[in-house]
Amino acid sequence: MKINLKENNLDWLRLIFACQVMLGHAFASSGGATFFLGDFLGYIPGVPAFFFLSGFLIYASFEKSPNIYNYFLNRFYRLWPGLILVTFGGLLFVISARFKLDFSQGTFGEYATWLLHSL
Repeated sequence: MKINLKENNLDWLRLIFACQVMLGHAFASSGGATFFLGDFLGYIPGVPAFFFLSGFLIYASFEKSPNIYNYFLNRFYRLWPGLILVTFGGLLFVISARFKLDFSQGTFGEYATWLLHSL
């Protein structure tokens, strides 16, 4: 039996689990003001459920690929452009926030170290 992943609610479940993790962290860092919703969110295993479902979808992507090379190429094209964009965007943010757009205060070594650690 082959499952058509476009005719299901797996994306909605991933969104719900990711929101549960986000709200759980928000309530945990609020200093104890959890109210009823914070207590309720503690009973939903958001992190394990999110990772389990994501792993299932990654495996389904592997199963649909014609060969291993195509699978890794697709994963690369899906992940690396966003990673590169966020890394260099973060670098610009760090430069502007730390040195208030005065580029003479930072050394090339500091920026290169940060950039390598962020990858």
